[in-house]
Amino acid sequence: MATIYKRLTEDGRVRYTAYIRLKGHPKQSQTFDRKADAIRWAKQHETAVQTGRYLLSPELPPEALGAGASCRLPCVTAVSLRAQIRGKQEV
Repeated sequence: MATIYKRLTEDGRVRYTAYIRLKGHPKQSQTFDRKADAIRWAKQHETAVQTGRYLLSPELPPEALGAGASCRLPCVTAVSLRAQIRGKQEV
């Protein structure tokens, strides 16, 4: 279900924040200058999630974390995951 909230910024502008909450999916939100844009975004995303065309994910993709993130995050591939399941720990 989508909800639209009207908010006032510190400089006096009106902003509209659309929130989508669907059972089994993480909450999603986006802020817009126009109410019509917020409603359109909420309808599109809600429909896409319900039809399975768009999956809401709580995890950020690696490219969203920046260029240096790959050296800090462990790389897990299907081969290394299978090896760990079988008890052969790979580094």
